[in-house]
Amino acid sequence: MTEDDERDSNRVVILGYAARRQLFPGQPAVGATLLIKSVPYTVIGVLTEKKQNSNYDGPDNDYLFAPYSSVARDFPPP
Repeated sequence: MTEDDERDSNRVVILGYAARRQLFPGQPAVGATLLIKSVPYTVIGVLTEKKQNSNYDGPDNDYLFAPYSSVARDFPPP
């Protein structure tokens, strides 16, 4: 993910290791389109599996990462 993705509010996403396995089992994820609440995001990367839990909410393996600017635009608070 680049500064351009943030500045331009690009609809791109990086998947955690477990998220990729759940969403794209047995197939490549990078380059695929992922619908998030019917909004298409392009998968641009996948994190390697993390064994260590380094945050309070659980390991990054389960998460999706997207530019804040695109998430704020596409999913504004109610």
